[in-house]
Amino acid sequence: MANRIIDIQIQNGALGQLAPAEDGIFGLILQSAVAPSGLALLTATSIASLAEAEALGIDAAFDTANTVICWKVIKEFYDESPSGTTLWIMFTAQTVTMTVAFDVANEATYFGKLQAAAGGKCRIMSMVRSFAGGYSATTTDGVDADVLTAMTKAQALVEEFRTRKMPFLCIVPGHHYQANTSTLKDISTYTNKWVQGLIGDTASGTGCAIGILLGRLAKIAVDTQPGRVKDGALNITAAYHNATAVTLALDTAVRAVETKGWITFGTYPGKSGFYFTNDWTATARTDDFDRLTRGRIIQKAERIVYATYLNEILDDIKLNATTGMMTTNAAKYYQQIIQRAIDDSLTAEDEISGLSVQIDPMQDVLTTGKVCVEVRIVPDAYANSFEISLGYNNPAL
Repeated sequence: MANRIIDIQIQNGALGQLAPAEDGIFGLILQSAVAPSGLALLTATSIASLAEAEALGIDAAFDTANTVICWKVIKEFYDESPSGTTLWIMFTAQTVTMTVAFDVANEATYFGKLQAAAGGKCRIMSMVRSFAGGYSATTTDGVDADVLTAMTKAQALVEEFRTRKMPFLCIVPGHHYQANTSTLKDISTYTNKWVQGLIGDTASGTGCAIGILLGRLAKIAVDTQPGRVKDGALNITAAYHNATAVTLALDTAVRAVETKGWITFGTYPGKSGFYFTNDWTATARTDDFDRLTRGRIIQKAERIVYATYLNEILDDIKLNATTGMMTTNAAKYYQQIIQRAIDDSLTAEDEISGLSVQIDPMQDVLTTGKVCVEVRIVPDAYANSFEISLGYNNPAL
């Protein structure tokens, strides 16, 4: 027996505190004929700063020597998003098309491999091509034909990973945009709600500034528009549609691109700098998920719902001895745990406007083995425009 001892044991885990959100963890596939010195082709790794990318051999000299835009894209990502932001990257050969990379049949080599390396944490995936010398694009509907076929492949890829409980969204760059709004495909005619298309670059030519868009998205909340004017202009000094500089004089063309469902760069009278337009996805404007923000919110909720109810699998459920149905207390318990989980995240972070959870206790779980839960989220709305009546008033009349 120990004498004159006071034994104090510190307990942990009683506060119910949450792990930091992982909303800004993204995945990006880059291309080069020659791998960087510190990263082999088709090998996934994470970086948290431009300096870490440069330590892998992805620097300005690498871009120049190999005629690629890998360092440029990563630099622009960290121009928008602060150091410390996790970005998962992988390199492929320049011959790999986006259609091939986004194809679910090839996921084990490309995006599936990247997501697996990230532990399923990537919330948005993208790819930017660095075309080999002599590449001749086959343009269809105003962009490289690879762009439009990749969108449909990306939609199927996301649906597959939703079944694996690792949902993400895809952004497809509109390479080789011909700067012709008449021929540009209206992607709102598609049904690819988990996919967004980007038009425009920070340099004259046929590229796309994916890094800028990913960087802006990584640092804002899931319900925030990447083009929100209050957040300030993008950290760029120029924007282009192919070889045409984006200026106020190009506003009609910018709005035409936006109307056809693409996100792009625009300007505002009286405001300096460049801003993103609406964050439309490649689906009809009548779709609940016609905005990337709506996709980010619902997929965040999807992950929360899965994690919450996974813990309840094969747990016992008390039944009403008279009716054989679930007890009211059991129904309330399942309602409260998901209410709290979403409130502690989306509601607490002011990312939604409301939440309702309904569970009917009159469920024959004894027969079906299934509990049905209805979760409904009220999203935020967005001020696309203002209609203002402005005039004089004479109080004497």
